[in-house]
Amino acid sequence: TFSWSCDRHTYSTPTQIMSTSRESSEAGTEATANGESEPKKQCTTETVLSDVDTWNVNVSTSALNTFNPIRNIVDHMKVQPNPDYEPIKLSIGDPSRYGGFDPCKEILDCVSESLYSGKHNGYHPSHGLLEAREAVAQLHSTESQQLTANDVILTSGCSGALDIALRAVADPGDNILIPTPGFSIYKTVLASTGIEAREYSLLPDESWQVDLEHLESQINDKTRAIVVNDPSNPCGSVYNKDHKLKIIQIAARYRKPLVADEIYYGMVKTMNIPVMTLEYTPT
Repeated sequence: TFSWSCDRHTYSTPTQIMSTSRESSEAGTEATANGESEPKKQCTTETVLSDVDTWNVNVSTSALNTFNPIRNIVDHMKVQPNPDYEPIKLSIGDPSRYGGFDPCKEILDCVSESLYSGKHNGYHPSHGLLEAREAVAQLHSTESQQLTANDVILTSGCSGALDIALRAVADPGDNILIPTPGFSIYKTVLASTGIEAREYSLLPDESWQVDLEHLESQINDKTRAIVVNDPSNPCGSVYNKDHKLKIIQIAARYRKPLVADEIYYGMVKTMNIPVMTLEYTPT
């Protein structure tokens, strides 16, 4: 067994406790060098406890730079609510956790049938089942932009998708533009990879729309992508079509891809149009 302890920079571990086995033989007697006989040694295994030697295992720079401020607060929060009031929880963007967004009966029945049938046990393609990717492609296709399963990768949650997307377009030393205020996971992912998180401002007096002039001023020759979050976490803003087209025009002018974080799409019934479905004509 290993016993692990952790300080700020290294992990320390005692050397592994080793086991030694004495000569294995059947019960009985064996001849010694002088010709006399003596009982044979029984097969035994004993643990040899050695003095503890310390191994210093260096922690990677990526691990040291990985920090999620929201989880650091939420996971350690111990606040006793006032018993006279119903608390309003603003700590984490998970509407389904507090009711009102329960899955419908059809989804529950399909998942249950899949589990009990055993037909889908085992490993599947890492980018998602073909049937599922085809369904996503069909949902997001438009008249002028027909998607196929080859355009879709399914991931383990939106954070997993962001991790893959951001790492795919930038290397250490590059930068990616992110909104501020914004979702903390952007900085968490980028800091762990050595990619600079370069912030552009949102305008509090204009319903937290993007400050388009500031966004454009942040683009340089090291910029590899622009993250757009709509509906916004944590601001709750919802951009209209005209505003999104202005963001797209800036990205197109500088040939910078957009990473559209639209995880809350579908919760807003009006005005919310996904970036990928907008028709853009260069001017």
